[in-house]
Amino acid sequence: MAKLISDVDPSIVIPTCEEVFYLAALEHERVFAPDLPTLRRLHSKYLFAREAAALGLAVPETTLVDSTAGLEAFLGNAKDLVFKPEFSRFGARTLVGPSRDDFKSACSFDAGAWVAQRRVRGAEVSFYAVSNGSRLVAFSCYSSPWKFRGGAGYAFETLAPAAHKQLLSIAEALAAKIVPRGQFACDVMIDADGTPWLLECNPRATSGVHLFDRSAALADAMLGRREGPVLTPDACAKHVGPALWTFGLPMALLQGRTRDWIRRRRESVDVISAPRDAAPVVGALIDAARLNLIGIRRGISITRASTLDIEWNGEPV
Repeated sequence: MAKLISDVDPSIVIPTCEEVFYLAALEHERVFAPDLPTLRRLHSKYLFAREAAALGLAVPETTLVDSTAGLEAFLGNAKDLVFKPEFSRFGARTLVGPSRDDFKSACSFDAGAWVAQRRVRGAEVSFYAVSNGSRLVAFSCYSSPWKFRGGAGYAFETLAPAAHKQLLSIAEALAAKIVPRGQFACDVMIDADGTPWLLECNPRATSGVHLFDRSAALADAMLGRREGPVLTPDACAKHVGPALWTFGLPMALLQGRTRDWIRRRRESVDVISAPRDAAPVVGALIDAARLNLIGIRRGISITRASTLDIEWNGEPV
């Protein structure tokens, strides 16, 4: 990768998923990402909660657990807790208010420590942000009404102005104090009182990037070529077309959401298809089929299969 950067001499190298950790390990100035120690603190469900709380941001009480005996101490009030591996993505292996049996059968320390986090009830939303020079330069926040099993969404709606303002303030604080350069995204729960609680951080690109359409403005923000206020998308609804058809339609038929699916198909914009170009959709369908086969063969979800060869769980790089 270092040789490729040297040969091609790009203005910037923008990671798109969890390869960000390995690219950051190059310590190359062209890679648009924080350094690896910062990425580790952001990616760790425990360390991120500590750092965000230190900034005065609302974070549910989060405890690091590194043994089965330690986890068993939480069995008494498991229904009010969320358990997840310290390093994970797409909600993989997350247990929300589990029963005693589910708790005992699912929690394994083979892949590292877990965190126990106080369960916050409310509306789950997300935001995507870009920092350059410790300044927030691009931001989108959204809900995902259609999701894969586990939590990753494939349909997106921008949030109302009040929620947008709250989350923008949180992203600005994180950019100023923790993320000097690069992309980061957070999952947030907004409770009944309207308080946004930071649940975890994904220090990489996420679905929020889709809300910026295909304009050059986002790239200009990353390159430091854009002046003025934080770049934000217009109010919109988007969806990943191949996923909406191959996963959303069967779900709609099973759950009696056909009318909702038809409305989604009509009123939101597909982020994969392009005018007069079928290649992106064909490629996405081929990739989905490949990931499905990997998932079936290994007994894992399609979202887990999508990062199987690039995911990073805190091990030395």
